[in-house]
Amino acid sequence: MAKRLIALGALFLGVGCGSPDTGVEGRAGSGGEARQSRNSGGSSTGGVGTGGSAAVPGTGGSAAASSSGGSASGGPKTPSGPIEASSGQVIENLHVENPLGRCITVPPGVTDVVIRDNEIGPCGADDGNVDTDGVRILEGARNVRIEHNVIHDVSSAITAYRSEHPIIVDHNFVYDIRGPFYRGQMIQMEEVSGGTSGSKITCNVADGTHGDLWRPEDVINLYSSPGLDAGENRTEIAFNRIRGASTISQNGSGIVLGDGSGGGNVWVHHNTIVDVVNLGIGIAGGVDITLEKNRIYMTGPKSALGMSVRNYSGHECSGHAVLDNRVFTLDYMYQGGVPMHFEDSGACGALVQSGNVWGDTSLSTAIFDDVPVECQ
Repeated sequence: MAKRLIALGALFLGVGCGSPDTGVEGRAGSGGEARQSRNSGGSSTGGVGTGGSAAVPGTGGSAAASSSGGSASGGPKTPSGPIEASSGQVIENLHVENPLGRCITVPPGVTDVVIRDNEIGPCGADDGNVDTDGVRILEGARNVRIEHNVIHDVSSAITAYRSEHPIIVDHNFVYDIRGPFYRGQMIQMEEVSGGTSGSKITCNVADGTHGDLWRPEDVINLYSSPGLDAGENRTEIAFNRIRGASTISQNGSGIVLGDGSGGGNVWVHHNTIVDVVNLGIGIAGGVDITLEKNRIYMTGPKSALGMSVRNYSGHECSGHAVLDNRVFTLDYMYQGGVPMHFEDSGACGALVQSGNVWGDTSLSTAIFDDVPVECQ
């Protein structure tokens, strides 16, 4: 059944955001044979030869961390074609490419997969095909950890469709997210629910100034994907750094939460967002979402709004808190340069607010270069 992935930025522009996704998934190996071992519980090792790896700024090495604090370890990567993971598998130290489609698939029901220290991409070509993700996690898969990878030249870096918590996405460096719409995310959760513990998206870097194919939608989007509860198992999005540079994408934002139906139970804190398209961080619906100690600097030619709480979902929207955030925005798109640092539409009930600094002139583009201690 077709579903809708609602990009909040497009709603600001009054553009409809239909997104057919039947959930019918082809085998990752269809684009070529994966050259790696696939023993359950074992490590994926490559075939003959040592692969090159993507250079990342500030590293002095290959497929290593950018000055951003996130990334795959240095050293040569073994070449691999597309991979279909099995339960208990560790996929590491590979350069995974697939000229015809997605690079890594975690099939339905697969559990306990680790994807670490790889270069992932290019996946597919810049030809309009949306099924060219770096990593796709499918129905019922859970306990998937994606960490210390460089992911580039993909329609979306990581997508999770009807899978279960926890999904851990930590210390990855992402560039050249090319879309097209409805893809275009660093991470997209779609109808993710259930599971055993809270998901975490932490210490990742998405940089639109590196590479030349940056055409993102919402860089992080949780669509109809509630955290397990409002306590210790809520979904955590923290210490990520996002820098935009798109002059092409008309949709999308930095981080969008509560999108779709039944979302919420999310703690978004200590993220840094610079010059993304349209909106820095937005609550679009859902329940019990906290935005805390985030920094947003928006002065780019398509920047519109720093932070927003508005019910675009058409479902319940309540119990949210906005605490100790710092935002500076110049609204070139909608108000002719009149700043729109924060918007509360009033459609989500009583909003808890304290300690926020709207129009914080101490912020600049330099905040992107501050690597959180927690990510070092």
